Amino acid sequence: MDCSRLIKYLFTENKYDKRRHYKWENIMERHKNEFHAKLSVGVKGETIHYVEKRLDVIMPDSYKRFLASYGNGGIYGIDILGAEAGKVPRVVKMTEFYRFHGMPRELIVIIDDLRYQICLQTSKLHDGECPVVKWGSKDDNIEFVEESFVVYLTNMLVEWEEMVRNTDRLREVIEQVLVGLESGYTRKELSEGGLGLIYRRYSKAKAVLEGRKDLFYLNMLIGGGRVYLDVGKEIGDDISTNIWKTEKVIEYMNLQITELEREKLYNMLIDEIGEKAVDEMRLRKGID
Repeated sequence: MDCSRLIKYLFTENKYDKRRHYKWENIMERHKNEFHAKLSVGVKGETIHYVEKRLDVIMPDSYKRFLASYGNGGIYGIDILGAEAGKVPRVVKMTEFYRFHGMPRELIVIIDDLRYQICLQTSKLHDGECPVVKWGSKDDNIEFVEESFVVYLTNMLVEWEEMVRNTDRLREVIEQVLVGLESGYTRKELSEGGLGLIYRRYSKAKAVLEGRKDLFYLNMLIGGGRVYLDVGKEIGDDISTNIWKTEKVIEYMNLQITELEREKLYNMLIDEIGEKAVDEMRLRKGID
């Protein structure tokens, strides 16, 4: 298909497009101008053809549609490797890099997670779409992730949009905890002991939510409710209620953390309460 017809095909003639509603596009459009959006602009058919020729693959229609609509990047911290006019496409650079390190040539990298790569398995292209898989250089295994790019991206965006809604609710409850502490206790009381621990954690959590980075830190608040009741200082009912609400929202968000993030949490705990106390806590919970 020549370059002049490619974009028309992707947006008006694509059979796959007629069968499936592009929900991911609606989400992208709603949030593309927000602070967390890191998108370039859509590329022309010539650039899309260049990527396919350079990598010697036929790419799925939904990914080519992403390139034509947004080019490169994403929202909510999702970073899709794509292409920008006038630059060597990121998808080309990273795919060639990992091919040099043993990645099968049938794969093209769309997300680089350092530990593993999320790829399109172009050898299994069928009816304009192909599976999304995970590949890692350490084990050299190809692991199925999702049936197509459109399904993969839609699921990610829906999940993140729901998390943002929960994040807004979480911010409200955390602020209520902080207001209760600041109005009910002196600055000295909030700088020491159990109350100080609560205040520091919730202040840090508020900053994390405002920056929408390092969300893994929110896990530090889970399970604290029971601990805070043992600090030897009575906490007001309103504060206690909001602490429990905070934990429930975080549990519902089901934040996934990496091994590196887990290690960071462990080091944060050591800084807060000391290595001996952390080891005793891990021993009680049966954590190796």
